[in-house]
Amino acid sequence: MRRILLSMGMVLLTALLCLAGMVAPASAAQQKSMGVATALNDHASASNLGSASGTLRSTATPYSCSDAVTSSTGHPVYGDDTPGELIEISWIGGGVAACTEPMLEMSYELIVTDPGGIDHTIAEGSCAECTELVAVDTGYTCVQSASSNCSGTWYIRKQSTFLAPPTSSWTTVSVGCTAAGSELNCLRSATAGTAALFNGAPLVACDLSSGVSDGTCVTLPDGVAMPELDVLAIEKIRATHFSGGVDQDNTKGLFYSSTTDSQLERIFELGMRDPSDFVFNESTGKYVKSFPLTGVGFRSIKYGDGLPSSSVSLVISKYGQVASMYPE
Repeated sequence: MRRILLSMGMVLLTALLCLAGMVAPASAAQQKSMGVATALNDHASASNLGSASGTLRSTATPYSCSDAVTSSTGHPVYGDDTPGELIEISWIGGGVAACTEPMLEMSYELIVTDPGGIDHTIAEGSCAECTELVAVDTGYTCVQSASSNCSGTWYIRKQSTFLAPPTSSWTTVSVGCTAAGSELNCLRSATAGTAALFNGAPLVACDLSSGVSDGTCVTLPDGVAMPELDVLAIEKIRATHFSGGVDQDNTKGLFYSSTTDSQLERIFELGMRDPSDFVFNESTGKYVKSFPLTGVGFRSIKYGDGLPSSSVSLVISKYGQVASMYPE
């Protein structure tokens, strides 16, 4: 029996997440903004997915196999507010697997994992007694909602299986692959990218070495990470500082009931860029910043007689989490 090498070439991953830019028509009632952001690090992703190979003993003619990702693109769509809120992400995928001689069976699957840890197949295919397999785009659209969070980090993985003739056996395989008799199973995964909940201008920390703030950067307490108004923070604010919220009472300042998530993000960004300092509260162990802003809600009934608010307080933890935000 002769010793031959079965190699699977490096997977080429082209995963993009679009953040802001060109406009795509939606319904007559609303236009949705969509665009292509800076491409994700394709070279790092391909390297992480790696190449799969194995040494095969067989009486058959020497042959080789390879696979590749031909398409893996996520298109986020944002509302036309400023900043626009994420509406959905549509994924498309494709891939190929090929051998110089027929394999008994081949299969291929390309999967994205959403920020909640749920898998979604975006391309798949299988064949028998074949030399080439083209994975069909199955697509997947994640719709942002209370029960489905599309914002955050996405992951992607490729799964391939090659079944050689029964007289064959794999003697060595590369990292990420496992062999059982004449069957080789390979799995590679990588980070696809991160989709922001809003498409506003990113918050940038001030260069403290210069001692100058231009009004667009953010000054943070030492050691505190850049906060983000994420889904959990918005849910907490709505539960505590909106009329009818489960944790709302007469001690709480309230935002107008009509305030959208995009408007909350705008208020948050204004507060983060405001030159006022975050002050550490010894009793809560959190940092608080109050900044002037009118027309967003009411002061608490107990401490402010329910009058229109003139400022907003932003509360963050030492870990950079948004703990609260409310009118006062």
